[in-house]
Amino acid sequence: MQPDRDAFRAACGASFDALPDIVRRAHTGTARLVGRVAVQRGSPFANLIADALGLPQTGASVDMMIESEHRADVMIWNRTIGGRPFRSCFRFVRDRLAESVGPFSLLLRHVVADGRLHYRLERVSAMGLPWPRALAPHLEAREGAANGQYAFAVEVRLPILGRLVRYSGTLDIVS
Repeated sequence: MQPDRDAFRAACGASFDALPDIVRRAHTGTARLVGRVAVQRGSPFANLIADALGLPQTGASVDMMIESEHRADVMIWNRTIGGRPFRSCFRFVRDRLAESVGPFSLLLRHVVADGRLHYRLERVSAMGLPWPRALAPHLEAREGAANGQYAFAVEVRLPILGRLVRYSGTLDIVS
């Protein structure tokens, strides 16, 4: 496969070239990133949901590793945060990436602004059925560069319950 023919680049389109070099490297071929992140969770009930989804535990300085693979039709991110594995599979669907997380599929649009990549959640489905917009999570996710490192922040909030999880930090590409 040619490096410009993977699902992530297809979803970004021409804006891929506007991303910081370290973000482009993290999203090319196979990559391994390591570092430390801060993880926060929300209410006790939101904690139960986060546990059921296998999301990381709260911690101020938690080890994180990402092993990524970018193919023509799919992007796979295997994350380990504080010893807990969390896998996402992103498929290219009509100029967007659809992330599979357990029984849920999240249709994401990529927007490059201010030198960072922002993920915009457009639609959620559960086991193939549309999820009501009023009950859909709110996602804030971005990737960029800070002092030569891959920098990111992800926060997921649920209606009524508030924060499900927020994790952010900087990682180094080691391979």
